[in-house]
Amino acid sequence: MSTTLRDFVASELGKLPGSRALTLHVLLSSPQRELELFPYSKIERNQKINSQNILLLVAESSAQSAPGATDPASAPRIFVAALEATLYLFPGTSSSILYIGKIDTTGFSQTTPSPARTLARATIDYYSRSDTRPPECGQRVWVHLFARAQSQYLFPDSSLWKAKRVLGDAGLVRWWWSLLGDVARDVASSKPVQSGFEGTKLWYILPGFAEVEAYHTLSSGSSFKIAQSNELPWSYGHPYDDPNVTFPLTGKPLKSTLSSTRGSSKDMSIASLIPIFPDDPKARFMGEIASTTSERDVPPPPPKPRSPVSPRSRNVSSSVDPNSLPPNSLESPIQSPVKKRRRVDEGTHNEPLIDGPLAREAERNDEESNKIIGSSSATCESLPKDTATASCPEPATEPAPSVSQSSLTSAPTKGSTHTESELVRRGRQALEAVSAQEFWERMGFRQECALGAVTAFFVAVFENPSITSKLSDTRQQKECIPLPTHIRITQTLMNHAFSTTEKAIRSTQMLESTIRTLCDGASSATKQDEEENSPDTTSFYHTYIFKSITVDNPALVPREPVPIQPQQVNVLQVKRKVRR
Repeated sequence: MSTTLRDFVASELGKLPGSRALTLHVLLSSPQRELELFPYSKIERNQKINSQNILLLVAESSAQSAPGATDPASAPRIFVAALEATLYLFPGTSSSILYIGKIDTTGFSQTTPSPARTLARATIDYYSRSDTRPPECGQRVWVHLFARAQSQYLFPDSSLWKAKRVLGDAGLVRWWWSLLGDVARDVASSKPVQSGFEGTKLWYILPGFAEVEAYHTLSSGSSFKIAQSNELPWSYGHPYDDPNVTFPLTGKPLKSTLSSTRGSSKDMSIASLIPIFPDDPKARFMGEIASTTSERDVPPPPPKPRSPVSPRSRNVSSSVDPNSLPPNSLESPIQSPVKKRRRVDEGTHNEPLIDGPLAREAERNDEESNKIIGSSSATCESLPKDTATASCPEPATEPAPSVSQSSLTSAPTKGSTHTESELVRRGRQALEAVSAQEFWERMGFRQECALGAVTAFFVAVFENPSITSKLSDTRQQKECIPLPTHIRITQTLMNHAFSTTEKAIRSTQMLESTIRTLCDGASSATKQDEEENSPDTTSFYHTYIFKSITVDNPALVPREPVPIQPQQVNVLQVKRKVRR
């Protein structure tokens, strides 16, 4: 039986150095149909994309234990690390995408090191390694993330805590660099020795930086220098011009797309290659390209074939002879077959104005002849009885001809707004005109990437053709919670404060109670204190969500300071000139 994400992350957290009491909450939403990952791509109807929201919370027992208590597990807990991610599943192409959205710490961890690095590494390892990867993830797992240093992400007001250590922009990029390198080593160690890094590819790009500039910007980190010695399969750039990479949406590499003549431009478009994630700079840039393109730059859609107008649809009371019209007037659906009658009030002053029953009868005949172009006919009730019986045919004997209004409203009129499908079509063709190389060159001039701070995009792919993809089983469905519940828990987390120890303890207790209430029901929340030492293993909360971890390992050996040897200073004596 394959392990779950909660059990795997808990086992990795148990390897942390030092002695500490940790708790882990793993929240997985139920799979939902995803429509916003490739909004401008023309996806086949039978191709489905599902998404799952992932939220992991790690709490640690604080130093403020109860009076007379000797067990550190009885001390109040404080959340110390959290990670938010999204998993996208492509059953048709046996691929999946793991997007790391946010990771944050509070600074309340009492033991070094912080569990944040182990939390992120274990989460990526679970979906990347062949022995732990869920079968529904398929043969290829893509990992995407955007590194941008901020003071806080998931824990509000945590930046006000004096003990929180926030990495700088270049330091955060090096942190993710070394972490993904460790993941690549973990994946290689789970396979046979002769395989090595086969099927593993890593990319990174700093928008606005050349490769040499990026190396000198990040070269102060030791992990960066080690990776430059060809130990890891790192490449500077993006994967969207690699002909040997199989992408999740198309399901085939670019070299096969280039060799085929059908659909090559659609498959090579950045709309089908670059996924759009929430709160992502490249997603906003693609949206601007698709929405700010002029209509003159995009060719109009080809005209749809329409059936010619049948002569039988003409009104019998029309005084126009069809034989007197031009030959192509009956064949063209755009040209009006009958000329409109001039309005009476628009006539010239020298034309006599006709009034009376005869004028109304003539007006009725003219309006019935114009029914083919959408004008309304006069009612027979407004005429005298003798005139109505003489001019209006009976509905039972001769039904009035009708014209479908869809043919009149389908043609776009001048000044009318485009429908959603028209905007998507124009956006798709606008993105097809921009190559992947041009897109990333222009990304360097974006405000989010050109403000002086160092940002980076990381992409990794872990492929194992021996894995057979299948739909999610019953076990995975049992450990998932409804999507509205997952969203509510995430919003509740953003409404708390972690600026002081007292606020952090109270926020942790309230959030844990909320999670348990929403997962098990309101009745179980009142028994939380009683069942803390002996949890009910049959409840959904303790079976799939909550996990208690006791860490008792040797402490991390601190680095010994390098003794500074006083440098010997050689004083040069001034050579005096000998007097003669």
